[in-house]
Amino acid sequence: MESGVMRERNNFVFAVNIGNYRIPPPPQNAPGGDQVRLNDLVTPMQRRNFDGLKIRNSLGEFPESVRHTAREDNVPLIDLEEMSIAFYEALGPEKSPLAFSGGRDVTHHSAYGACALAKCIVEGVRANKFDFARFIVKDYKPFDPAHPDPPERFDVPASPGSSNVAPGGD
Repeated sequence: MESGVMRERNNFVFAVNIGNYRIPPPPQNAPGGDQVRLNDLVTPMQRRNFDGLKIRNSLGEFPESVRHTAREDNVPLIDLEEMSIAFYEALGPEKSPLAFSGGRDVTHHSAYGACALAKCIVEGVRANKFDFARFIVKDYKPFDPAHPDPPERFDVPASPGSSNVAPGGD
């Protein structure tokens, strides 16, 4: 049985800690025999801060330090910052709020934005040829963040009890 992008059984746990939350790493062997990867790096996504038609860096040197660490330690890198910039700039200042919670938030994503960034991660998994990439469903369509699906065509049923209220935090 397949669901979404990855199969439901023989899952891999892909732990991502972008550095702005302190989360202890998961155990090496997750429940149910799932495998855990701890040696991959992902740059954080940018925030929706436009300067004209271009995204303004709101993360300082952090994304570059993640890239530097990946190069130094010779570990795979998924450059979500680069892909998120391409995604937000493709939408532009007018449509990019549709990728964020309620459109007023510059950090927390709507279902549309979260889905697009999840596809960016899948593209990074494919590009890095991770061993678990073989579990990506066969009918997955490649995603180019510079040419995203129009937000007007995105449709996913709302989760029961969902809210458009942005969570607290930065």
